[in-house]
This record gives sequence, C-alpha cells and structure tokens, in this order.
Amino acid sequence: MGRVALLSLIAFAAVGAVRETQQLGLRRDTEQRDAETRLEMLARNAALYGYERAKQALAVSPGSRTIAGTYDEASYYVQVTYSGGNATFRVKGTASDANGASLPYRVFAKVARESDLPTSAPLFMQFALLTQYDLTLGGTMLIDTFRVEGDTRAPANANIHTNGQLKVTSASALVRGFGTYGTSKNVAQPAKVFRPYSNPTNASVVDEADAVPLPTFTPLDIANKLYADQTSAGSVSLSGTLDFTALGGTKDNPYVWHIKGDLSSSSGTQIKGYVIFVVDGSISLSGGTTTLHESASSESTVAWYSAGDISISGNGEVWGQFYTSGSIKFAGSPSIYGSLAARQGADITGTPKIYYVPASTALTTYWQPTVVRLRRLSYSEGWGG
Repeated sequence: MGRVALLSLIAFAAVGAVRETQQLGLRRDTEQRDAETRLEMLARNAALYGYERAKQALAVSPGSRTIAGTYDEASYYVQVTYSGGNATFRVKGTASDANGASLPYRVFAKVARESDLPTSAPLFMQFALLTQYDLTLGGTMLIDTFRVEGDTRAPANANIHTNGQLKVTSASALVRGFGTYGTSKNVAQPAKVFRPYSNPTNASVVDEADAVPLPTFTPLDIANKLYADQTSAGSVSLSGTLDFTALGGTKDNPYVWHIKGDLSSSSGTQIKGYVIFVVDGSISLSGGTTTLHESASSESTVAWYSAGDISISGNGEVWGQFYTSGSIKFAGSPSIYGSLAARQGADITGTPKIYYVPASTALTTYWQPTVVRLRRLSYSEGWGG
C-alpha cells in the first residue's frame, strides 16, 4: 500500500473515531436530558397531585393541615394554612435519580373556601321546643316569638312538638304557636293556651302529627366533620366577653370548639360571633345576669350541642340553638332566646320563658349538605430549592 493511501486510511479512521465519539456524547447528552425531563415531569406531576388532594380535603372540611405521599415514583408534601375562610397552599414535589440528585418543583396558591348554605334548618330545629319523649307544660310558662327591633313583619309561630304525649297542666301557660304530638294529648282549654300568630286555615291548635326524627350524633363526629378550631381535654367554664369574630367566627366560617368534658357559664358571659360548642358531657348555663349573645339577631349565632343533658337556670338571658342527646332541664326564671331540641325529654320547673329565634343554617351543616366552592385567589408554580 502506498504511503499516501496509508495516510488516507489513517485519517479516515481518525475521522470515524471522532464521529463515533461525538455520536456517543450526543447520545449521552440526549439520555441525560431525557432523564432530567422525566424527573422534572415526575416532580411536577407529584406536586400537582398533592395540590389537588389538599384542595379536596379543604372542600370536605376547613382547617390547616399537612398532607404527604407519593405519586408515580415521586413524593409530595403540602402545607395548608387556613384562616378566615382563606387557605394558603405550599406544595413541594420531588423526584430523585439513581444518584440521589433531585430538583424540587413548587406550587404556591391562595384559595377562598365559599359555600352555599341550606335555605332552612333541619326539621328538628324548626321548633321553639321539641322532645322525643313526653312533654308537660305547667304554671305560667311562656313560649313566644322573639321580635327584632324595627322588624314590622308578622312574627312567626313559636311551635312546639313532642314525639310522645303532650300534656298541659295549667291554663295559665301560653304558647304563641301550635302544639303537636306523636302519641297522645292531655290538654285542657287548648285554645286558651295555644294561640299562634298565624292560622289562616283555622286549623286545630293542638293536633297529632308525624314523629319528627331526632338524629344521633357524637361530638367527635361533629368536631371532625366541621374541623374543630379548638379542643379542650377537660371541662370548661365560660366567663367574661368571648369575641370569636377575632378568631374567624363568622357566618361563613363559624368557630368550632370541641369540649371533651362538661361546659358551664358564669354570670355576665357575653359571646360575639358565630360559634358552635360541641360538648362530650353536659352543658349548664346559669347566673343572675347571664347574657350569651352579642346583640339582637333574626337568627341564632351560637350553637350548643351536647351528648349529655342541658340545664338552664337562674333568671338571666341565654341565647342560642340547643340540641342534646339527653334531656333539657329548666329551673328558675331564665329567658331563652333560640330553639331547643332533646332526644329525650324536658324537665320544666320554675317559670322559664322561651322566645323562639330561628336556628341558623350556618350552624347546622353537620346535618345538612352544603355546596362548597374553592375560588382561586392567586397561583404560581415552578422550580425552586
């Protein structure tokens, strides 16, 4: 082989080697870019999955929370801070290669949680007084309708119902509504005792009616579904002025306080804002000047839900909608502004006065479905450390 031909062959081989090296480098670069792209895709998908999962949890119940997990070979971590109906989402999605290298993907969003409340309270909360067992009225007991100052509309009826026997032992008792019962009645002079504000069809003021179901509940169920803002391990005694509006206690977002013991109040207690007391034990509200309300309202703003009995005594004012798995007990001459329902009975002594105030649907969402919307206020995503 000639010298020129040999040199040409060597040069050709060298060019081929260079090309092969270049192609190998290109393949490596492509494989590396593909691997990085795959990691980026996995990290982003995991972050977005975590974000959607956290939004679903927020739709079910409001509250701050952390959520972590894996999605398609990548991990996600979500921190949700909730206050006053708004939630801030901080999301991190992470995918790692065989060497442990990773590039986190971040999502940051702010969301408003909004809901459409039911148009009316559940049936068992549409009475001034409702009991599962026999109900006896006596003395000069008054059941009337509270009227908001300046409201010129005709007042609603302050109806009562029992799924058992309705008994009235005194013609001096006055109910400004209808009386209905499930099993029997023992009512003398019904037209004198029961005087509804509205009776356009001239219906009987005391009559038999279908039983009103009173649902079972456990305080923990309510606290979990509504997401308790505060939990007390033992008994609680309320006193002074409690401003729950400063803690986000609005109609759109009532403050929920789960008390694992008993709840009592002292004289002069004042409550501001929408709040739900969920009590494992009993509730005792007493005191000479107890006022448990901020101001006159067309609906209740405080809910008292108890697994035990509810006792109301003294001669002060007590505001709110009451529901108990036990009995409601009255003593003294308290004035109750709201509505009362008991899965057992009512033990009435003294001369209590009940002024019917409609239950707020904002405080009954445990028993009624609501339509929840999550409205995005701001959103950003991208790579970050």
